Amino acid sequence: MGRAAGRFVKRVLETIARHSMVDRGDIVVAAVSGGPDSVAMFYALLELREPLGFELAACHLDHGFRGPDSAADAEFVARMCAAEGVRCEVSRRDVPALMKRWGVGAEEAGRRARYEFYEEIASKLGATRVALGHTMDDQAETVLMRLLRGSGSEGLGGIPPVRDIYIRPLLFVSRRDVEAYCAGRGLATRTDATNLEPRYFRNQIRLQAIPFLERWNPRIRETLAAMSDMLRDDAAYMEAAAKEAMDGLVAARDGGFVIDLAGFMRTHAALRRRLVRIVSDEVLGRSGTLGHSHVEAVLDLAGTGRTGAVLHLPGGLVARKEAGGVIAFEIGPSSGMCRPAVSLPRAVRVPGRTVLPEMGMCIEAEVIPRDELHHPAEANRDPRVAYVDFGLLAEPITVRSRADGDFFYPLGLGGKKKVGDFLTSAKVPIEERSRVPIVLAGDDIVWVGGHRIDDRFKVSRETRDVLVLRLLPGTGA
Repeated sequence: MGRAAGRFVKRVLETIARHSMVDRGDIVVAAVSGGPDSVAMFYALLELREPLGFELAACHLDHGFRGPDSAADAEFVARMCAAEGVRCEVSRRDVPALMKRWGVGAEEAGRRARYEFYEEIASKLGATRVALGHTMDDQAETVLMRLLRGSGSEGLGGIPPVRDIYIRPLLFVSRRDVEAYCAGRGLATRTDATNLEPRYFRNQIRLQAIPFLERWNPRIRETLAAMSDMLRDDAAYMEAAAKEAMDGLVAARDGGFVIDLAGFMRTHAALRRRLVRIVSDEVLGRSGTLGHSHVEAVLDLAGTGRTGAVLHLPGGLVARKEAGGVIAFEIGPSSGMCRPAVSLPRAVRVPGRTVLPEMGMCIEAEVIPRDELHHPAEANRDPRVAYVDFGLLAEPITVRSRADGDFFYPLGLGGKKKVGDFLTSAKVPIEERSRVPIVLAGDDIVWVGGHRIDDRFKVSRETRDVLVLRLLPGTGA
């Protein structure tokens, strides 16, 4: 093994040790696509399995996208593992069919299929770790993507080195180092041509944005990766500080929690945001339900809201400012405000129809290739029909009524606007506003139904697939 290859393996070993990725006796499954990153990871783990005392296996998923090419990838990985005496589990998923079933884009469907496969293989083999071949370049791309989408410090922490059973031994080596390692050892690899297609957001970041930024900072990949590492540590510290601050501020109550308002307002704003997230997660029994706009709405309620004011938040969560200087968080109906027509986010069937009996309407959804549309979708001239870029949408796609603090970027207005202010400008009567369907992708509003789409998701020349949403009366029958 050459000097460069030795340095590469040493970096991988340092990453494994620093983040306690592997213990003696572990069964580690390497997820191998056949590309340079995963092949380099496989051979580095092969060299380290005896010194670190773990057992190595491998797995490969054929996504069913590239026909004979993807089948050849699977055969390549199986032969490589057999030559090294490593057990390899190979399977195939019809990801194009899953895209239609789940109503998501190619990247999201592929990701979900992969992680389902990894969980199955880990269970089958009794594996304690699944190794993924993400590199420093992947980290930089992820951070930049999230920055452009408006993520906070937690999102900008990027890809964690360890999460649950997943480890990423190459996260602190560059793709250039990977290629040098493969070349130095004479390792054969496969090339996935879809990694060069600019229609995918990540590929646009990789092929266009990062090379552009390198004009000002030739080490932009290292800079972004280092920033994410620091922000991850900062976020972990702030999370611990917020949980410590809960003592004396947060008390359990039947069906929820209450926060002492005076003490809450004396804490730093960064801690207040995390406290809101922690308490909401506790009430709902799951994490990540509240988006940035929802947290800010709770902070507004705490700071300037009147006693008795209520917020209806995702997941059926209710936040209420009560007499006695507390904010209560609970599930279910509350006094002082009429509940919206659809307070709980409801999954939008894509393709299919989603009936909203409370609103007396339904949403019909379908995905159409851009080149099959017979009229300019960019204009979105009919307010009861929305045309949006399907490839830009995060999961899940849901519909609900307006919540306090909602905002979006109305098409053609060139800026951010609260949904309530938008509906006021549109002269929608107050009593009708709870019957306006709000369609979201993840935390982002995509369409204020019957009125305007969000400018960030409009159809453009780069759009490949268009999600068409139609408002129909009743059940749409």
